[in-house]
Amino acid sequence: LAVVAPATPMIEHEGPGALLTATLGSHESSEAHGPRILIVPHRANLRGAVEMGATPAHLPGLAPIDDHAARQRLSSLWQRPICADAGEEAAAMLGGVSALVVVADDPAANLLLPQRAAAALHRLDCLVVLDAYMTPTASLAEVVLPIPAPGEVDGTMTNLEGRVQTVAAAAPPPSGARAAWQALSDLMTAVGLPAHYTSPVEIRREIASAIP
Repeated sequence: LAVVAPATPMIEHEGPGALLTATLGSHESSEAHGPRILIVPHRANLRGAVEMGATPAHLPGLAPIDDHAARQRLSSLWQRPICADAGEEAAAMLGGVSALVVVADDPAANLLLPQRAAAALHRLDCLVVLDAYMTPTASLAEVVLPIPAPGEVDGTMTNLEGRVQTVAAAAPPPSGARAAWQALSDLMTAVGLPAHYTSPVEIRREIASAIP
């Protein structure tokens, strides 16, 4: 079982510096502290996704996946061993799993080869999509669980400076839509990974414990 969330296919970097800035010219030149480029991603909250560990080779907090001390710390927090093997990008993941949970993303439209992605999604034994919209990916799913749109739920966004900003709902979600964290908690419990969260506050506390 694998999970794809927004920004996962696009994350390819060797650390926070690669995400935030790139220096023009040689580091050995006298202009090493000169003009810099701010990389603006095509999705909001990309840095937040990276810091949560949504990259193939990093743990929450941007620790490399082969960092033994970081794995031990997370293992103590979650009371289960942490795999030391790097994962796969979303495009590669489609060809290597039999079941997939997609959260507010659309691989069938957003990956570089959308037709190939759609064909891979169609071959899955089970595809579950959590989304506010009936996307091309959702149209291929066995199960679609409605969740609120971004403007219909409280939460946080992490900007490219690393500042965590609170986001308040501008309107109530439609009847039947449940917060993604609630639906994911129920799915995790159903597959033997109990996640008995009762509020976003509990989740933020766990994030604070997982990311030093």
